Amino acid sequence: MNISSLRTQIRHKEGFKVDTENLWHLLNEKIEAVHIQNGTNPIGTFGHLIAGYTSQYYSYLWSQVYSCDLFSQFMQHGIMNKSMGMKYRKVILAPGGSRDSLESLKIFLGREPNNKSFLEMNNFEQEKSGKKMKKMTK
Repeated sequence: MNISSLRTQIRHKEGFKVDTENLWHLLNEKIEAVHIQNGTNPIGTFGHLIAGYTSQYYSYLWSQVYSCDLFSQFMQHGIMNKSMGMKYRKVILAPGGSRDSLESLKIFLGREPNNKSFLEMNNFEQEKSGKKMKKMTK
């Protein structure tokens, strides 16, 4: 089913109080012409991990680790720093697919990438050993 149809319907409802089960059933019948068993709410499921999507989630998490590491450089030198922007443009964007992304990342950072910024930006605190998480806040 086209999830964007569902999201569009939910966003346009007053106060965001939406019967997602009913909405899913209505849109599913309209878009896919399939009746789903009453009492089920597919929007409340998370079948991606069962359907072989596990490696993509793992990769997505690593992309966040790398992006936090990159962004930490801008935080350190200034988000609107022109020389940092030009360095990003030349080292990360310009080579495109002609150079391995990890190699570009290493050149930009001047070191091996790590997860320190990711942990900080997501409110994890690491002990000095780097092995044990103390707390997570949200």
